[in-house]
Amino acid sequence: MVLTNAQVYFSGSSIQYLDNTPTDRPEPTPSFLYSEADLTIQEGHHAFFNCKIQHLRNKTVSWIRKSDGHILFIGDIKFVDDKRFDLLPSSGYGDWTLRIQFVAAEDDGNYECQISTSPKLSKIFHLSVVVPSVKIQGDKEIYIESGSSVALRCVISNWLIKPKVVFWYRDGVRLLDGFNGVTTNDEDMVIGGSATIVSHLSLAQADPRLHSGKYQCAPEGIKPTEIKLYVIKDQNIAAMQREVNTSPSQTRLSALILSVHSLVLLVWTVMSSTWD
Repeated sequence: MVLTNAQVYFSGSSIQYLDNTPTDRPEPTPSFLYSEADLTIQEGHHAFFNCKIQHLRNKTVSWIRKSDGHILFIGDIKFVDDKRFDLLPSSGYGDWTLRIQFVAAEDDGNYECQISTSPKLSKIFHLSVVVPSVKIQGDKEIYIESGSSVALRCVISNWLIKPKVVFWYRDGVRLLDGFNGVTTNDEDMVIGGSATIVSHLSLAQADPRLHSGKYQCAPEGIKPTEIKLYVIKDQNIAAMQREVNTSPSQTRLSALILSVHSLVLLVWTVMSSTWD
């Protein structure tokens, strides 16, 4: 008896045959492992897209921004001129993590992790950017008379991460409670069913030298908002305020009325000289 690609061994009184015929086993193909694909991040914080892949072998991973089709990375080669985007070193086999630092509202959208198989394999990640609301109530430009009191009210809402503190600045210099006639205080409220912080800044007696300038309300970790305060010694504050608040249509109407009035006077003067 002739045996090919086999081995014989004895077990008790029987003969056992082991077949050693080689088999062609297919190599495992790349595939994605589970990782969180939907991220909600507050503006100004960092986003991490962790694309986990097994059996990558000699294939290449690319990252693509779907909103404009822009390629961000092919392998570890960067194709976007934005320092906020980077590829983090793998924390484990097959990790391809895209990081976006200090996310902005325009970063909201889909990002694709793609494997260079044929056909291509891809996984879509979605980023939702939450933009907190920061508003100083009232006009963007305020005119007051010297010696008057001022009360600014800054309303902060729609956050994911509550700011621990709210700063006030005048022309880039931080204002401290109790200095140069400045008083500040914050309070937690619920407005329209939403958690809200209201920050107050008060000036007891506005001084042109100490208090005129650009005022910023800057919650920690949130983009600030600003207004301009003009402290005027002149008594014509109301007239200046009316001039600032006058709409272009009102200005054009006033100019038209003045022109018509001047024309009527001119015609009356000419006719009067003719009668004489």
